[in-house]
Amino acid sequence: MIDCDRAREAAPELALDVLDGEERARVLAHVESCPSCRRELRDLTATVDALLGLAPPVASPVMRMARPRRTRRWVAGAAVAAAFAILLGVVVVDATSHRPATRVALVSPSGAPVGYVVVGESHLETWVERPVDATEVGCRFTMADGRVFVVASFTLHRGTGWWKVDRPEAEVRTLELVDGDQVVAIARFA
Repeated sequence: MIDCDRAREAAPELALDVLDGEERARVLAHVESCPSCRRELRDLTATVDALLGLAPPVASPVMRMARPRRTRRWVAGAAVAAAFAILLGVVVVDATSHRPATRVALVSPSGAPVGYVVVGESHLETWVERPVDATEVGCRFTMADGRVFVVASFTLHRGTGWWKVDRPEAEVRTLELVDGDQVVAIARFA
């Protein structure tokens, strides 16, 4: 297990999705058990997603992964610096020419807020911050054309957790967290 200092040091690389496997697993294990680090990573990830939505597309994910670790740390540092600049209001962005990440409420069947979904250009990132009554949930999409499918199952720790899945090409109407046939939370996109 790692401590908060190491988790915060690795958070930019995790938010940029360039952290190596074993280190990534250690940081994620810590983040799942530490509300403070989870909030910090959530905020950093949302900022990075918004920044990446403004950047021109890269040649390929394989090329990005082939970069030496030293370059990834520089990119992570640059992303953090840009995030702080945005947070301080130093950078002004023309939001009409780019599609930044958006946040959609995740609610229980009774309508109580339990978390949110960050909608990025290529992924959906789900955060369950208030405990739901389940330990393992499926992530079920309902598409605009009526198709319904479960993307994957995820384990919740004490009813909370977070994960990222690839965004489908087609328009998503709802993302539901399901325990068997029971819906435990839902996000509506349209």
